[in-house]
Amino acid sequence: MEKFKIDNFSKESVGVPFPKFESLGSQECSDIRFQLCSRLSLPTDCTDVELAFLVDSLQTNLSGASVEKGSFDLESVLVSIGVTVCNDVYVNWHHFKAIDEMNVHDLSKHFFDVWYPCSDDIDIFDSSLSWILSIDHEGAIRVAAHF
Repeated sequence: MEKFKIDNFSKESVGVPFPKFESLGSQECSDIRFQLCSRLSLPTDCTDVELAFLVDSLQTNLSGASVEKGSFDLESVLVSIGVTVCNDVYVNWHHFKAIDEMNVHDLSKHFFDVWYPCSDDIDIFDSSLSWILSIDHEGAIRVAAHF
C-alpha cells in the first residue's frame, strides 16, 4: 500500500486506523504468479506482459456494475459474479510483483481509500486463484471467473 494513501486516510479520518493489510514479499508474489501461470496453463517463465495480456483476454466487461463513489459495493459485485470469498483477498498493483492482502470486508468498506480513480489499475482475487476482478483507472470493471 502506498504510504500517501495511509497518510491521506489519517488526515481525513482522524483517530481511525487505516484498514489492516499486509504487503507480500517478493517471494510470496512470485509464488502467486507461478501458481496463476500454472492454473492458466502458461509457461511459468512467461513475461509480465504475457501474463497481463492473458488475464485480460480471459476477462469480460461486467455490465451493470460501476465504480462510483457512494454506490460501489465490492462484496455485492463479487456475489453477483458467483464468487464466494472466505475472508481475505489480494490486491495486485503491478504485474503480480506488488500485492497486498486485505480482509474483503475492509476493502469493500474502504475501497475508495485504497483505489484511486485516474491513477490505479488493480486486480482483486483470492487464494483459490479461480477468479480475477480487475478495475482500471477509469472505473471499468472486468472479470474472469471459474477458470
